[in-house]
Amino acid sequence: MFTIETKDDVLYLTLDTKGSAVNVFNLETSSQLIEILAALPADVRAVVFRSGKPGSFINGVGMLMSHSLSSHDGAVELSRLAREAYAAVRRCKVPTIAAMEGTVWGCGVEFVLNCSHRIAADTYDTHVYMTELNDYLFIPCFGATRNLPYELGLRHAIDLLLWGDPWSARQAVERGLFNEVVAREDAMTEATNDFVRRVLSGHVPAVRADAPRKPYGSDDDVLVAETRERIAKLPPHYRAVYDTTLDMMVTAAQRAPASAEELAAEIRVSGESAMSGPGKAAHAFFFIRQMAARHTLSVVDQRPVAYRVHLPTNPAEHAPEHRDAGEHPFVAKLRSRRVRQTVFDGVGPDGAIPIHVRMANDPAASEATSVVVCTDLAAKRASLGDVVAFAPMRSEASRFVEISVKTESSLDKARHVANYLRLVGFQVALSRAPEDFGLAELFRGYFAPLVRAVLRGVQAGRIHTALSHYGFVRLPHDLLESLDIEALVEVLAPSLVGTSRSDVGSALAALRTNERASAPDASVTDAILLSLHGAALRCIERRAFHHPTLIDLAAREVFDFPIAEKSLCSVLTRAKIRELLGRTGVTDLAPPSHAQIAFAEAGRAFYL
Repeated sequence: MFTIETKDDVLYLTLDTKGSAVNVFNLETSSQLIEILAALPADVRAVVFRSGKPGSFINGVGMLMSHSLSSHDGAVELSRLAREAYAAVRRCKVPTIAAMEGTVWGCGVEFVLNCSHRIAADTYDTHVYMTELNDYLFIPCFGATRNLPYELGLRHAIDLLLWGDPWSARQAVERGLFNEVVAREDAMTEATNDFVRRVLSGHVPAVRADAPRKPYGSDDDVLVAETRERIAKLPPHYRAVYDTTLDMMVTAAQRAPASAEELAAEIRVSGESAMSGPGKAAHAFFFIRQMAARHTLSVVDQRPVAYRVHLPTNPAEHAPEHRDAGEHPFVAKLRSRRVRQTVFDGVGPDGAIPIHVRMANDPAASEATSVVVCTDLAAKRASLGDVVAFAPMRSEASRFVEISVKTESSLDKARHVANYLRLVGFQVALSRAPEDFGLAELFRGYFAPLVRAVLRGVQAGRIHTALSHYGFVRLPHDLLESLDIEALVEVLAPSLVGTSRSDVGSALAALRTNERASAPDASVTDAILLSLHGAALRCIERRAFHHPTLIDLAAREVFDFPIAEKSLCSVLTRAKIRELLGRTGVTDLAPPSHAQIAFAEAGRAFYL
């Protein structure tokens, strides 16, 4: 619900969804906003929307609705109030100002698109992300397919809506989505008041657009053709949803305003995509992600925490011989992403929790107060400190970190580290195995059958095509681009006894080629499933990812396990393992363990 405050003829509406970790634009909030704007006093000169919940501006409503959908009429009815509330903001006769602190996700972005003016805090947790397609495979239903092309042009709209990299507040300003950014979070209130004064005096133009800002041209035709080529390489169940979304965006970029038929079509296709098999499976993973966070964070995320973070020296700044290589992307992200209530290498507020970040090759890394950052995939867990942040992937896009803790006495510290990394923007899973990392085990499960397949003469193109047909977007060549190949060879050695390291390296080199083939080898996909099943059993047995939701989170974030299959562990039922064990050629690529055979005969399912 909104709390209401009027000051100097400006109406301030502050949203704080009770009982939720994030702000959600639910039916109650929608009704309240419609009533407020319908009865807006004549002397009110502007409406300002703010958040009363740290770390969240508006995170959406679409996921709540998609869970309840069973028909087209249901989609129309469930979205009706939110659409009316959004339209009321757009029709408001006075400036509507979004003053954003915290995440602006999905339907929250669509809400902001209806505000005439926008200002945001420059903290990492203030960022823009369209979750609908990227996380849940359904088409937005509150105007993003129209309003993003109007305001940003087709290129930026496609980047945000289809391909889904989060935008910082600064990037949102640079690309035309926000008016201004506030450099210091403690100055947000003062900056917002000044922004409102300048809006009312006519010195800040509206950023909202009701028609395309630039005419559709030949460069847009080229962009659309390139985008369709990229969509054609997606798994089959992605293509129709992505093509439909692109068609709607192109129509918006070519003409405005939208007809009544086009508005009705937006609701219809959104509902159809949310009700589809892949859409429902993707929605189910939302709850798996929430459970994984619970198993990692426990109660830490229930209360605001201040952090004092000490980062290692940047070698690119202080050691000329390392200037070209720079520092690992994981540490670079920590250095560049500001989180509210956090100070770097300074005196923090009273009660601030210290986090001393050290690299694994730092002689002082084993100190009790340190969090050791290990970026070496082949590192031995036993030789490192008590709490380790394991981040072996060098890709800028990689957002998964394993927090490994050896002793129960350090569990609270590990959870605070995990919470801080979550605020920075990482997906985090807790592991407790003292001897090995859970990620290393999963990498063995994924790559070992692929190496065996290549060494038996299966072409890399057939492997990539098979995995794409099953639903993987991220393929082996994508993963290998972000990994140290020598370290991966070392990690795979225990699973490939009798195979020389040079042969393993040659097989991985073959997989680095971005080839496709017309005829997939389905046995490879089956072998990966069987091999990952063995890895999952070992993780749980050794308490590296002690719960299936943590394994599922890692499989989705690292390997991009297919959305349509819900999750890795939900697929790996006893019946499925029995089926895989009986398929010709599968066990040659993924020799089963005794534990897997016992699981198939009388094992306990990952999810009951």
